[in-house]
Amino acid sequence: MFRRISLKLILVVSVTAILIIGVYSYFNIKSQSDVLQSEVERHANQLSESVKNSMRYVMLLNQRDHIQEMIKRIGKDPAISNVRILNKEGEIIYSAKPEDIGKMLDKKAESCYACHAENKAIEKLPIQDRTRFFKSPEDAHRILGIINPIYNEESCYLSECHAHSSKSTVLGVLDITISLAEVDKRLYENQIRELLFAIISITCIGFIIGLFVKRWVDRPVKELLRATDQVATGNLGYSIKNLSKDELGKLGRSFNNMTKKLDETNQQLYQSTKMASLGQLAAGVAHEINNPLTGVLTYSSYLLKRTKDNPQMQEDLNVIVRETLR
Repeated sequence: MFRRISLKLILVVSVTAILIIGVYSYFNIKSQSDVLQSEVERHANQLSESVKNSMRYVMLLNQRDHIQEMIKRIGKDPAISNVRILNKEGEIIYSAKPEDIGKMLDKKAESCYACHAENKAIEKLPIQDRTRFFKSPEDAHRILGIINPIYNEESCYLSECHAHSSKSTVLGVLDITISLAEVDKRLYENQIRELLFAIISITCIGFIIGLFVKRWVDRPVKELLRATDQVATGNLGYSIKNLSKDELGKLGRSFNNMTKKLDETNQQLYQSTKMASLGQLAAGVAHEINNPLTGVLTYSSYLLKRTKDNPQMQEDLNVIVRETLR
């Protein structure tokens, strides 16, 4: 099956197209995912800053019920999984899920590890290290978590109602987790579109390449094979029609010139053979004629010597001898 040159060309081009389109689709999907994830992280950081700034005043007044109510309302947003505030010891003091209040988090948990990797809180955390991606046991979709440190300010440690020590730099963290169900859905739809695009592109390329290979390669090669079979059977007058201007067309014209010269040579050889046969026939006839003429010449010469006294007969005998010797 794969001995035909047209199938080999189609196979090579199709595999090349699959590799090129596959690599392009992979990097395109990866680029889209990175851009979308970067945008989600940026918006999550903006949301975290907005929530922290909106609660700053009530936190200064130490209105705990008001803070809890604000967090609870924010947590009702379908896109937000949870909102909570932890102190620096890891205790949840506010949460959109009231049942979590008072629980202690393990410092090796996903929301604490970035700050407590060296068993001590990091006072300044880079923005890119504030976000984390994980899957919730309750939800198959990914979740984006972002932590925002709550720093100690002058208004905090100078306040009369709940003054903090001026030596403390970080009072706690605001932890917001956001569901990425819609983001993952969009990424999945993009992947499906890229896959369909790759399949359709490869199919179209394979079909177009197959069409042109059949027209420009397969048909001329088949015509050349048919012509060689005709010549092999002795039909030297066969010629290839509808020749193109490419290399296969030049090959076809060269083949036609070769068969034309072979036909001319064959005709010349046939004529030479006819002439040789005719020469052999003439030699045989001459030989058969020469046999009786030898006797005539012998007897004529003999009579010519015996009839010297007869001029008339001498003349006739000279004519016979002369014509016999021709």
